[in-house]
Amino acid sequence: MQGVGGLIGTPIAAFLQKVSGKGDIVYLFAFSIFIVSGIILLPFSKPRKETRTEIEIAVSQNNFKVYTRRVEQSKNNEIVYEREMNLFEFNI
Repeated sequence: MQGVGGLIGTPIAAFLQKVSGKGDIVYLFAFSIFIVSGIILLPFSKPRKETRTEIEIAVSQNNFKVYTRRVEQSKNNEIVYEREMNLFEFNI
């Protein structure tokens, strides 16, 4: 998309400068196009997710367990991922 802007923007800027006789109009035109493109892209932006991770490690005489819990929160919902792993078991 930047190639298209460079290809089309330069002739339009030269035309605006020639018609108005001022160089300032080119900067105002570029600024207005920048703002309009930001407004057009607003509906397509995704809400950011907030992620929180909790890790719990339990060591006892016979085993070694790791429990992880990850929570992803967005504006409308919450997703929870939980996993428990038994890494080692000791038979003493």
